[in-house]
Amino acid sequence: MDTRTHAPNLSALETGPRTKRDAIIDAAAAIFSESGYQGASIDAIAVRADVSRQTVYNQIGDKEKVFKAVVAEVTQRSSAGFFSVLETFPDQPTNLEDDLVGFAGRLLRVAVCEPNGRWLLRLLSLEGVRHPELFTSWREYGPGRKHPAMAARFAQLAHAGYLDVDDPSLAARQFMALIMSDVRADLQLGILIPEAELGRAGAQRRQDVPARLCPALIVHAECRIRPVEPGIGRDQLLARSTRISPRSSISTVHSSARSACGLVLR
Repeated sequence: MDTRTHAPNLSALETGPRTKRDAIIDAAAAIFSESGYQGASIDAIAVRADVSRQTVYNQIGDKEKVFKAVVAEVTQRSSAGFFSVLETFPDQPTNLEDDLVGFAGRLLRVAVCEPNGRWLLRLLSLEGVRHPELFTSWREYGPGRKHPAMAARFAQLAHAGYLDVDDPSLAARQFMALIMSDVRADLQLGILIPEAELGRAGAQRRQDVPARLCPALIVHAECRIRPVEPGIGRDQLLARSTRISPRSSISTVHSSARSACGLVLR
């Protein structure tokens, strides 16, 4: 059995003792995502971090420096979470549809349910237009690395005969965009996922996902799942390959992700 299909321990992504700087970054990220840059203050950050105002200045600096530090730190944490989940990508699947649904749920959870992912999406929504220069690190550690890494995994599946996809890069971008679109809209509206709800329904996620649905792999990429059988040639595989329904797939992943994150459908 391929152990890489198992979910990683997301709580173990950040290790080591928490420092005052960690506390300040976490507090500032929460406040910036709640109030925006203009509405945040060093005093509020200090209170949330349970440190003095002077400690904030000593550790990081003024509000602009704190904001830059938050964007850089939270982006790198979120990126680390993504690549941890990417290690569970089903590159040797036993049932590709089921395995990709599970992978999509894990990816969405680390991107949205974990605090760093929530903070990052909210910060991008609130401040991306007014402070574009502050998001160089996000572009570097976010789409600039995630999309090529995901595309490489889809290319490996295609090379191994599991998928028929003409453009792995396009398939990867659409996969990530479509599984994120619904919850991303919630976060852009400021609808944050309650901390107490993060672990809810994790055990029942699989039963919420119909076994024959696969998340968001075609649309323009013309991606097919191939039934891999011994002695079956490439032409026969292509002739018997199964198209994925994007509409049903998207709704399935969104429903599963909302359940896993404790979101309530409106």
